[in-house]
Amino acid sequence: MRILHVVHTPRYSGAEMLVLELTKLHATMGHQSAVVSMFPTENAFNPQVEEQRLLGISWFTPKLKLNRFDRLKHLRRVQQDFSPNVTFAHSVLPAAYMRISGVGAIIPVLHAEDNYSSINLILSEYALQFFSKGVITVSPRAQVLYGERFKFPKLKCIPNGIELDKYSNAKLQDRANLLTSLGLPEHAVIALQVGRITAIKQQNLSVRAMAPLIAENPRIHLLLAGIYEDTAALSDLRNEIQGHNLVKNVHLIGPRDDIPTLLQLASVYLMPSKQEAHSVALIEAMASGVEIVASDIPAFKYVKHLKGITLTDPNAVESFGFAIKNAISSEQRFKHKLLDFDIKLTAASYIEFAKSCI
Repeated sequence: MRILHVVHTPRYSGAEMLVLELTKLHATMGHQSAVVSMFPTENAFNPQVEEQRLLGISWFTPKLKLNRFDRLKHLRRVQQDFSPNVTFAHSVLPAAYMRISGVGAIIPVLHAEDNYSSINLILSEYALQFFSKGVITVSPRAQVLYGERFKFPKLKCIPNGIELDKYSNAKLQDRANLLTSLGLPEHAVIALQVGRITAIKQQNLSVRAMAPLIAENPRIHLLLAGIYEDTAALSDLRNEIQGHNLVKNVHLIGPRDDIPTLLQLASVYLMPSKQEAHSVALIEAMASGVEIVASDIPAFKYVKHLKGITLTDPNAVESFGFAIKNAISSEQRFKHKLLDFDIKLTAASYIEFAKSCI
């Protein structure tokens, strides 16, 4: 089978990281994959794209930002040249563009919980749904919401998966050297949050909750890893850090390709998200065994009773901070049963669903 994936921007984000794993696994299954993007590759992500090309996976990425009409031409040209049997269009905007510009078997993959919340998106999807061979959601809630609004496409929930061994068997070979590379002292105690710098991830609440803990114990450092997606949120976050006088202890380290190692370095993992669908980052943290303090939101309910995971309201700063303090002091690692989130199952499910649609 020839498989084309459509993404918004090649970068360290959930959809793009999932595509990296799917294309590699589908190659081992005998399928030929390619990826086309609507926007140029972010510089930090270039090594990942080059690695894919060495594996025989083509990436068709524009060198410059394209206007709307040129994006449509770019997507259609790639689809015509590659001639896929099926096209997976990841997230709402790529799915819309692909169905307008493309032909053949197009399957949108919806990575958010509520993908069509605005009236404009709903109205456009009423028409575009008839150009979908099927629709994949990553969470049961997203499947329910889509199915209530749109009746035509065949629906399938395929939860995100990860390469479990990559996180459960990661080794911290040289702690001192890693800390030095991050500009941290050898005795640092690490709290880690991974995710796009955007309002929905609520990094500002992590900073707020950590402030009294750092005042009590200056050895504690908070690492915030992730792409700088929202300039307003980034500015607010920097103001929050400066306002609490935490410039020396809270570190914006940008997108990283060494998340498994950083998870081994961390004493606690924070996830105060306002909303998630089916978070890859949470599964990665669970696989690493690190203690987790996360938002008490519907998407995380399935981990509520697991040891080493505390769900709380991050807006209640005092209780959020108390949970973080307890996690740091426990210094424990936990083993979770995560076979249902093996990326191999995810990859096989994509192929099975594609075959059922075409």
